[in-house]
Amino acid sequence: MTMRLRMVLTMGVLTLALVVAMGIAFHAYVGMATKATLERTLHSRILRVQAALRQGLVPLASPGGPIEPAPDQSIVQVVTSQGRLLYTTGTAGDSSLLPRRTLSGLQEAHYEQIMPRGAHNPVLLLAQPVPGAGGEIVVVGASTDQVHDSLALVDQLLWGGGLLAVLLAALGAGLAASVVLRPVERMRRQAAMLSLGDSDVKLADPGTKDELARLADTLNHFLGRLQEAAAVQREFIAAASHELRTPLAGLQAELETRPPAGNHQDEALLQRIDRRVTHLVSLTEGLLRIAEGRGGDLALDLSQAALEAIVSGALVALTPLAAARGVALVLNAEVVPTLWVDSVRIAEVAENLVVNAIHHSPAGSAVEVEIRAEGDYVVLGVRDHGDGIPEELLPRIFEPFARGTGEHRRRPESSGLGLSLVLLLVTAHKGSVNIINHPGGGALAEVKLPAGDGWRIDSPPDGRPGASDAASTGAEPQWLNPKQSRSSEPDPPPPASDAQAAAAKHA
Repeated sequence: MTMRLRMVLTMGVLTLALVVAMGIAFHAYVGMATKATLERTLHSRILRVQAALRQGLVPLASPGGPIEPAPDQSIVQVVTSQGRLLYTTGTAGDSSLLPRRTLSGLQEAHYEQIMPRGAHNPVLLLAQPVPGAGGEIVVVGASTDQVHDSLALVDQLLWGGGLLAVLLAALGAGLAASVVLRPVERMRRQAAMLSLGDSDVKLADPGTKDELARLADTLNHFLGRLQEAAAVQREFIAAASHELRTPLAGLQAELETRPPAGNHQDEALLQRIDRRVTHLVSLTEGLLRIAEGRGGDLALDLSQAALEAIVSGALVALTPLAAARGVALVLNAEVVPTLWVDSVRIAEVAENLVVNAIHHSPAGSAVEVEIRAEGDYVVLGVRDHGDGIPEELLPRIFEPFARGTGEHRRRPESSGLGLSLVLLLVTAHKGSVNIINHPGGGALAEVKLPAGDGWRIDSPPDGRPGASDAASTGAEPQWLNPKQSRSSEPDPPPPASDAQAAAAKHA
């Protein structure tokens, strides 16, 4: 749940609680005020009736005489303390409205509600003895329809106004949250740019001169120290790589130009040394490449190229390694747009992914390479049929020297930098890479590269997708079996990178 939504919900709940509390209080106040007004009206009426009694203007019935209700629409009765009816109006009826037990001994004003037959609301009665009379009690009444109508109107206003208040409060909270969180969102976007390696970005001062501004200052100070530490680390890696590369290159050249060994044991020893030196050279080059990429010095030689041709060239170079391990390479390529990429760098991406898949594939299985268009992207997928990747290793699969356990432990001849280089190279091309465990078994690596303005579909003469591109490198558009003999030698593939040379030599 976002902070904006939490603020909206919090303000809505608080407003609803406030409206309910105020509604209950207002409802009670209106009820009491309306009832008090009705009571004052009854009190005024009873005073008038008492004055009329003292002046003889109210015709009281004689003892035992018949009661003739007066043609009056008001509720007025004159009764004795024993409950005998002396005077009544037509609306009040021909029997006492109050029972004898209430009238007996009545000395002061008394209010009581009754529900007449057929009425929708109760009737409020006021009974009070006539001062100085012969024990007569005057009873007046009025319907509470006005009280209930007023309360019903109040309830309608509270429901409508309350809901409107809640909606307005939630809307206001949303607008206020947008204003308040705008600097936070700007800081988040800047932090996201930092996470992508843009070390020149700083968190902008929101200009609010409050806790948020102090947080930005603190984070900028913290980020500055982190950037200094990262710069020192990159400089150290680059310096160490440069210092190691020269002697290692010289040692490798001496081993390659060495005279034939005197015996088999010397030859085996020299071969082991050669493999170790090649591994150290690959490690040094990888460290230097990572330092360049993280430092923003990774240069790209962009040109328009077909991804199928690049991948086919990589598979040509890796065929001996796959054949030595009994693994088939299968390429399924759709007709996809050409890309603006650094062909050498993307070839290195494909090589690293395929080499990694080959080494994790059991003999007799296949490494499936797929090229397809997906929206504004071209996707390169590489899947093996091995044991997959341990779940605990997936979150840090792109970290340098990430180690697994058991079958997933890094190979001795591996530098442990292949996937880190893949991430750097793909990110430099504004793409993305993801590695997951395939539901059908094995691991699946997918690289997404933006097509950009390089959308151009080449239709080969024979109608086969990408046949013309494959022919330009001498590679077949689909690999069915790396051990299958070829009818003719292909044209020389593009210059192999260090990863290609190392893979071919190890094979």
